[in-house]
Amino acid sequence: MGKWYTKEERREALKLAEEIGPAAAARRLGINADTLYGWRGREKERAAALGAAVGGRSEAELLAEIKALGEQLKQAQQDVGILQEALFFCQAPENVSPGHKHSFIHAHLDRWPVSAMCGALEISEQGYYRSLRRPERGWRDRQLLEQIYECLRQEEENGCNYGVRRIIA
Repeated sequence: MGKWYTKEERREALKLAEEIGPAAAARRLGINADTLYGWRGREKERAAALGAAVGGRSEAELLAEIKALGEQLKQAQQDVGILQEALFFCQAPENVSPGHKHSFIHAHLDRWPVSAMCGALEISEQGYYRSLRRPERGWRDRQLLEQIYECLRQEEENGCNYGVRRIIA
């Protein structure tokens, strides 16, 4: 069975092979020349694969891309967390109003930023902040709707009028 070489030993052997040639390095180190040539071939393959992956970009460009990808990953993880919390919206999406989403956002302000929650829930930040300035509007609209229903129920003739059944039913 052959000897096992550490990465450091291989690296040093390849460095020596670059300086004095692979055959001379193999003789000096007592390594089989085919082994040294194999290491060199694999190292060239790795370098070629790395060069293809890098695509001629500089280290600064690669670091900027890594940073951007890290931010995208962080945003995606945040969106997943928000959407997991808001999973109940998916059960009956037709019954979910922006008001429900605004309430969800208000309840989770301590966990995520408003911009992230609005993006994940596909509503505008402007609409959320507008709802904070006028919270009584929904209550006022509900009161008005109840009054309309009451008026329609009091009048017997309203049952025959066009459109009334659509409102009451």
